[in-house]
Amino acid sequence: MTPDFSILVPAYQEEANIADTLATVTSVMQQIGLENYEIIVVDDGSTDATSAIVTKAAEADPRLRLVCHPKNRGLGAAIRSGIDAVRSEKAMVVPGDNDVSADFISVMARYRNVADFVIAAPLNLEIRPYFRIILSLVYRLLYFVAFNVYVFYINAPSVWPVGKLRQIGIKSNRFSIVSEINTKLLRIGCSFAEVPGYFSGGKPGGAVSLRNLVEVMRRFLELIWEIHVSKRALFGKRPTRVYFRFDDGGEPSVADDETADTASG
Repeated sequence: MTPDFSILVPAYQEEANIADTLATVTSVMQQIGLENYEIIVVDDGSTDATSAIVTKAAEADPRLRLVCHPKNRGLGAAIRSGIDAVRSEKAMVVPGDNDVSADFISVMARYRNVADFVIAAPLNLEIRPYFRIILSLVYRLLYFVAFNVYVFYINAPSVWPVGKLRQIGIKSNRFSIVSEINTKLLRIGCSFAEVPGYFSGGKPGGAVSLRNLVEVMRRFLELIWEIHVSKRALFGKRPTRVYFRFDDGGEPSVADDETADTASG
């Protein structure tokens, strides 16, 4: 049976956190009554017990699958491998360090079908180190100016339409992948909804490596070329923001009379 929802878990050296991450996801799926799902853990070349822990957990739950990289290739490469393995139409990334709260996963999963893709709007950014907050603000401003994408947090966790992911040509191998995907989905004219929530505050985030910084700058420039020049016809559409509300039963519903276009260039 084709799963209704996929959770991609990129993990690198997460033996201390991966069991808690899987427990969080499983608990949320049970809480919201979603049984037909899959969890795909992509072990990105870990040398610790990450794979062994996942393998043991998969023996008890056939909805859990493990994809292994023989060596570390980066966050983007791990997510790309996860996308290749997905069998459902909608997928969400949950980091292996258990950084996304259960409430956040729950609301994203429940709202997964209100638009083509759903992007999180994390409210408690103050849990990040001050330097990371400033860096994030600059990053978001650059994407806003360069690509005219009107979302709160371009690098936020999202529920993605898998079919469209496989059409947009994802290239990032490291940190830039989420912002690349979200930007491209907006620029091909997907409908989208923003859902507020909170990070769990598990890992505060450390210093930004030079390797990641170089990759971010390179991919940003390449994305400008793709969107505005080489693939302008593909990425020149306007996205549609979907407004939504809870009905009396507590389930998400689309507010049809409040749907509006947002400019994207």
